[in-house]
Amino acid sequence: MKHEVPYRCGHTGTRIIKGDESAQKKWLDTLAAQDCPMCWLKAQPVEFSGDRNNRVTVHRGYPIKEELKARGYRWQRPLWSIKFRSSEGVASELVWAANQGYRVQWPESLPPDLLSRGAEIASARPGWMIVGPSK
Repeated sequence: MKHEVPYRCGHTGTRIIKGDESAQKKWLDTLAAQDCPMCWLKAQPVEFSGDRNNRVTVHRGYPIKEELKARGYRWQRPLWSIKFRSSEGVASELVWAANQGYRVQWPESLPPDLLSRGAEIASARPGWMIVGPSK
């Protein structure tokens, strides 16, 4: 049966809920205590990661999709990605992302001098979340 769900964030949505009346009521109460799917997605942390093919991918990038488009990223379900010509391009993009406050995973394929330079920059700037290497 279709129900209008008033989510915690203030949005409403239509959901089909099956089951007897008490089960439907319980499920409606559960949904009403949560954010709507779009608000939930926007609250998830944006994460940048690099790989050995000189590609940077962005997980959960919906909240910054316009900025990603402007930087040359392409949507390739389920992530945003951009390919660079060199590992230096990957490193500079990851440094930019970290500087914006996004979570970053450094690929172990980056040359050691770039990794150490990234770690130096990160230690000098509180609030950066440098996580790595990615697997």
